[in-house]
Amino acid sequence: MKILAIRGKNLASLTGEFEIDFRSEPLRSAGLFAITGSTGSGKTTILDAMCIALYEKTPRLESIKDSEAIERHGEKGIFENDTKTILSKGCHSGYAEVEFLAVDNKEYRVRLTISRAGDKADGNFRKTAYDVFNLTDGTHNAYKTKEYKALIPALLGLTYEEFTRAVLLSQGNFAAFLKAPEKDKAAILQKLTGTEIYSRISATIYSRYSDARHQLEVTENYMKEIELLSPEQHEELNAAIKENEICSKENEQLLGRLAFEKQWLERNILLTKELNEAENAYEEAIALKEQNRPVAERLSRIDSVQEIRDTYMQLESIVKQGGTCYPKEERGGCYTVIDRFYTNCQRSRGTDSKSPE
Repeated sequence: MKILAIRGKNLASLTGEFEIDFRSEPLRSAGLFAITGSTGSGKTTILDAMCIALYEKTPRLESIKDSEAIERHGEKGIFENDTKTILSKGCHSGYAEVEFLAVDNKEYRVRLTISRAGDKADGNFRKTAYDVFNLTDGTHNAYKTKEYKALIPALLGLTYEEFTRAVLLSQGNFAAFLKAPEKDKAAILQKLTGTEIYSRISATIYSRYSDARHQLEVTENYMKEIELLSPEQHEELNAAIKENEICSKENEQLLGRLAFEKQWLERNILLTKELNEAENAYEEAIALKEQNRPVAERLSRIDSVQEIRDTYMQLESIVKQGGTCYPKEERGGCYTVIDRFYTNCQRSRGTDSKSPE
């Protein structure tokens, strides 16, 4: 953190605008300088402007105890130790502004503005305005009181108490830093010199060392509980391992054979089932054949006379029409053949007619 410039307007005895730029000559090349002047010339106001712009506090106002209200605005009063009282008498507005290099290596300008309503010197005080300009990024944001008071210490890397002990040693408070407890003094010096990183590194190293040491102790205790095998036990263990490997291979082979036999049995069961079904179907077919045997015999007889069917039909037609036939004694051997043929035909048809005379 580094202060680059202090500006203000209408603050206490410093009416109008003023500026102190530490980047311009002769202050730029001055290693050490003093703020001098007669009483009431505004020396302390310059320091007040810097502190108010950053923290909205100043040691001079905080030193006022049991202050009384010097103005009344309804139920609210403006007390002597209120930062608004730094506004110059007879002025309706003023501001305190600081430019600085923050811990993130970016330049910022912060401004705290005090103003009265209606731009009148006796108007009620408005709410304080807080503006932050990021000069590196070129951005500007307005903040509320709580946001502003949380942001600035983060950018500076210092709280108000640390700032007023190490950076702003106001009149009568120079001994504050010297009288600070060693722990607080070391913390302030670390933040001012940037050496707090080494404290964090040291703390991290110690934490890691403690963790590693604890882990080592746990490991050593665990190792003490481990009993090493003797050479004989080691040989027995190796022999048991080899035997288990042999058994494992034999079990794998047995498992393969069992799997094959399982497949064979499953196939056998399936084929047996199909065979039983086929046998049942065969028996049903035999029974059906026996049941239809008379029909089959009749069909067989019909098939046996199919070749002379036409001749039989002609003969039957002659018989029905009463055709002339030779007497039986004149037919000779021909009668026997014709009579037998006719009889067989009638049987095949299921009738019992006599042969023609």
